[in-house]
Amino acid sequence: MNSEKDIVRKSLWWFIGLLIISIVIGVYFENIAYPVGLIVGYVISYIVFMLTVLFTDIVVKGNKSMALVGVVMFSYLMRMFLYIAGFALAVIYPQYISIFFVAVGYGIVKVTIMTFHIGNKKEVINE
Repeated sequence: MNSEKDIVRKSLWWFIGLLIISIVIGVYFENIAYPVGLIVGYVISYIVFMLTVLFTDIVVKGNKSMALVGVVMFSYLMRMFLYIAGFALAVIYPQYISIFFVAVGYGIVKVTIMTFHIGNKKEVINE
């Protein structure tokens, strides 16, 4: 769909901007963990977004209710596993991955979705 591509494109701009900021902070504090944490968080958040889009399409196209419950539960567990894996990597390797910037990376796609929908509501109201 077009809106998913718009969200990915806009989230990439947020990511690039925050990556530049995290690189500056990393250079200042002489620590690579900040940009690496942001990259880990964004990549996991992007994968979760794509899984959500995929599983939503499966649910919308599906017609068997019990199978759909399984798909929804599997989708939820997959997303939680990915989020836990990102935080676990940051806890296991704190010298290489900043847990704070992993959390910031998780928020990039979510903030992009929120701003995208707010922008679309303003366009609908103005028309």
